[in-house]
This record gives sequence, C-alpha cells and structure tokens, in this order.
Amino acid sequence: MQHFNAKSILATVKKRRLLVSAGIIIILMLFFFNSSNEKTYKRHADFGTACKDIHLATGAKAKCVSLYFGTTRKPRASLKSAEDGYEIIKGFGNKFDGQLHLGQAQVTMPYLVSDLYPEGRKRGVVDHSTRGAPEGKAQTEDFVAITTISKTEMKKSFAASLGQAVLENNDAVLLFIHGFNVDFDSAVVRTAQLAIDLGFDENAPPDETYYAFGQPVLFSWPNGGVPFSYVDDRRLAKKSAAHLNDFLTLLTEKTGTGALNVVVHSMGNRLFVNAITDFAKSYAQSGDGDVVIRIIHAAADVDQKIYDAAMDEIERTAFEADYTVYASQEDSALETSTHVNALTSFFENKSGRLGEIGDEGIYVRPTITSIDATGFATDLFGHGYFSNAGNIINDIACIFHGVELSKRALVPRRKDSLPYYEMDSSKYAICLPGDLKRFVVDAAHYSDAHADAVAEAKAAGVYDSMRRAVGNSAGSIWDLQCPDGFDDVGRCIEISDGETEPAPDTDPTELTIYFPFNEAVLSNDQRQKLDEVLTEILNKEVESILIEGHADRAGGDIFNQRLSLLRADAVREYLMAGGIAHEQIFIRGFGETVPAQPTEDDERNPLNRRTRIIVVFR
Repeated sequence: MQHFNAKSILATVKKRRLLVSAGIIIILMLFFFNSSNEKTYKRHADFGTACKDIHLATGAKAKCVSLYFGTTRKPRASLKSAEDGYEIIKGFGNKFDGQLHLGQAQVTMPYLVSDLYPEGRKRGVVDHSTRGAPEGKAQTEDFVAITTISKTEMKKSFAASLGQAVLENNDAVLLFIHGFNVDFDSAVVRTAQLAIDLGFDENAPPDETYYAFGQPVLFSWPNGGVPFSYVDDRRLAKKSAAHLNDFLTLLTEKTGTGALNVVVHSMGNRLFVNAITDFAKSYAQSGDGDVVIRIIHAAADVDQKIYDAAMDEIERTAFEADYTVYASQEDSALETSTHVNALTSFFENKSGRLGEIGDEGIYVRPTITSIDATGFATDLFGHGYFSNAGNIINDIACIFHGVELSKRALVPRRKDSLPYYEMDSSKYAICLPGDLKRFVVDAAHYSDAHADAVAEAKAAGVYDSMRRAVGNSAGSIWDLQCPDGFDDVGRCIEISDGETEPAPDTDPTELTIYFPFNEAVLSNDQRQKLDEVLTEILNKEVESILIEGHADRAGGDIFNQRLSLLRADAVREYLMAGGIAHEQIFIRGFGETVPAQPTEDDERNPLNRRTRIIVVFR
C-alpha cells in the first residue's frame, strides 16, 4: 500500500508554482527588454548647462521645461555648484537611499505642431537621438533632451522656490508618479512631456512657458531600470510610500497651491495607494481642505481588492478628491502582472489589476470615474496610452480643467447598476485651460497680446489660417451641440444676427424624479413616472431634453457633484433604453448648489435628491 506525505506534496506544489511564476516573470521581462533595446540619448551634449543658455548658444527654437522633483533614489556625483543652494549632479541611480531628495531639472523639447510652428512634434510623441547626445541647432530642435539635474538640501528654499513657480502657473501643481522599469532620466522626460502636452493650445505662442495645469513636479521612486527587477520593484515601491506621503504634505501645505493634479502610472499606483491612505487621514485632521485634488490612475498595476480596501479607509475620513481610473482590454502587461502576483502570493492576491479589463469587466465604484480606453493602445503591450494617445491626453486635460463628463468625448455605460464611460474615438472634445481660453474669444486680442509671434506667423504665411482656427474654435462637445447655451426652460438657444430666435409655441414638459439617500438608482415608482413621459415624448417631435441632476447637502461637495451627475445619467440611460436618441439628451450635474429646499450643511433632504427633466418640443 502506497503512503502519501502531505507536507511533501504541499512542498512540491509550492515549488511548481514558483517555477511557473518565475517563467512568467522572465517572459514578461524579456518582452519589456525587447521593446526597448535600442539605445537612446536622453541628455543633451551640453548637459550641465541651463536650457535657455543652450538655446541661445545654438540658435535653436525649442521649449525649455523646468520641473521640480522629490525622489528616494540614491544621488550620483556632483558636477558643480549652482545658484540658491543647488548643486548640479550626474543624476540618480536605481538604489533606494532611505531619504527624500529634492531638486530641479530642465528639459529642452521640440515645439508642438501648430499654425505658428507647423514643423513641430506631434502631441504624445517623444523622440530621442539614437546616434549620440544631441547637439547644435538642428538636433536641439528635433530631439527631447535633459540639460540639467540639480539637488538641494535646503527644504525651505525648495518649497519657497516651488511656491513661486506654482503662483506663476495657475496656482496649481501637476504631479507625475511613474511606474515599473523607469530610470530617473526617463521619468524626468515624461513629466516634461505631460506638462506640455496636457496644457497645449495650438493658438498659443510655441515658446510660452505657462503650465496650464500647474507647475510640473515628479516623484521618482527607485526601481531596477532593467527588465528582471519586477518583483524587487514591488518591495521598493512599498518602501518609498512613507516618503511620498511627506512629499504630498510638502506640496499641499508649503507651496500655496490651490490644486493638486496627479497622474500615477502602472506600479507607481502601489506606492501611491499606500501613501494616500496615510496622507488622507493627516490631511483631513489638519483642517486644510482648500486644495482641489484630482487623481488619475493610469494603467494601474495594483490589485483591485487592495485598492478597494484603501478607498474604504479613505472614505471614512473627511478627505475629498476626484478619482479617475483608465483601464484597457489591450493592456497585456497588466494581464501578465495579474498572473505573476497571483502565483508569487500563492493566490492570495488573485483579483485583477485596477487598470485591467478582464473577464469580470472594468472596475467600478460609486466614488470614482472609470473610463474604458480600449482601442487607444500605442505600444506593443498597450500600457503607455496615457501619455502617447492624443485622445487620452486630451481627456486627462478635460479632467484637470474641470470639464463635466457630459461635455467630454465619452459614451456612458453601466456595470452592476454603476456607471462607467467608454472613450469615443469618433469625437474629440476641445478642453482648453482657463487662462488659454483668451485665444478663442477674440483673434484681435491674440494679435495685441502676442505681437511678436503674430508678426512671425504673418511672415511665414500661416497667420490667416491661425486666425480662422481661433474664430472657429468651440469650447467642448457640449458647445458644439448647443453653442449658445440653453434658455430658462432648457431650449437650445440659436443666435442669428445678434438676436435670439423666438421660442417655439409648444410648451415644454417638465418632470422631477427623486432618489434615495446617496443613490443614483431609479426606484420602481419613479420608473413608472418616466414611462408616462416617454409615451408623450415618443408621440411628438422632440427638439431637446435637458436633465439636471441634484443632491442634498449631506456629504462633501465633490461627492455630491458626482452623485448629481450619476442621477442625471441614470435618467438618460432609462430614456435611451425607451427609444430616445442619445444626441437629443443633454445632462448636467449641479451637486448641492441648487437646492429645491435650502438646508444647513450636512443636512439630509429628500426633496433635494432629484433630477429635473425638461423636454422641449419642436
């Protein structure tokens, strides 16, 4: 009779799992290695010289991007002293140093394509030289390259300098946190690219140094920078979380910023989730809740259950932020990561990644906006679309500009009664930063404000096309649908020769739908009310349907704004299911700002938890 040893069997199973895990990791790392085996030169030949001095010496027309950073990487040797307590160094390596280093970097970047500079680079494209460090006029204009990296031990002067830069750039910070297998130089370049591409307006002068969505800032954590470091990078990400917490505190408390716009990519989301959990508690307790915080989780390589647990903890505090998750079915890197993390943890962490759309569909949660970015893959693994696909870059700009979901190039979808959105490749919302809207108001104003640039444009023969573009610009898809806005009863206003056209004779139909506390789900009796209106709508010619979402004052401003929009969207989905065309329906979310019955803050009121529906007939 054969005897079985349970411990021996268990050990064998574990060994096999580890072998399979190791095999998958090797395959994954080989993929990354083969996709990036061409040597590129990310530093200028005159590295150590200020960007503007290089442009002056070479005569190159290019943009200088100045960014600040915090990093837990170990610094390399010093090159020379700079001003204000900074020293120019050779950069940072891939080892964890156990402390937070602060500094600045400068990057020279080709101008983006515009009427003023038609030969520039395309949005989302970053070209590096492959034949040596770029030098001279032509190569400086063609390639992205770092010109200086400097660090300082003077935290107060760093915060003061950063605070001045924040003041000059819309009182905001644009923070980027990179993912796995990213060396320090690549992280610097990506931060600079996002700062330029997110806030780009083709009607602005190409040499404008204003950063629409905030002074660019990088947090860089040490990782292998080589393909076979995936597992170790997870450990380093966790070790850097406490330092990121300190850096977030510095950004929100010491710089005077009014808005913190955050883009977190891939594995960077692991350390960010750990850091934001602690930061949310201390930030909420400090009582300084005046900073608007918007967070983008791009292709997030973090377990969905871990993210859920962190969000549960955060939402028990008074901390408020706007969260957006971009996910894709084409992200093979995250699909492999799911298998690797399941095997290396012996199936303790076997749920999907936050940025992955697997068999269970996209991740949804009432307090976040989930966006399906499938179809916008820009690389072999479908993992870098957040910075390379123009539509995604533009949608992130819409978020940071505070543009409503209904005004963006998105199609509403639902999963488990919760909404999410799908990127619509047939549309392209124009989400211009607030201060750059001056360019779409008046071409003459543009001429006055930028006389030198206009003179060059006229000499180059491109000003007329630029002026036409300015005159024809629209603010968003919403504006394209109804460019002159709505009247008091929700009709789309059309202006001809400076006068508003008379309203049609048919009186509009109005209806109010009510919702349970903290919910955006239609009850049966409210569905019956909508069915009655549907019957009337389908028997007449409809011009437009305006749906206004509202919330009571229980809960925070950001949460109630989102909840009001979800309620409006729920009604829209129901009307569309009943046969109403999507293009006839306009939705808006007013949060708690337009109550039917005024109340004190944090007070529940069922009359304010509503949607107002206005149907205008032809």
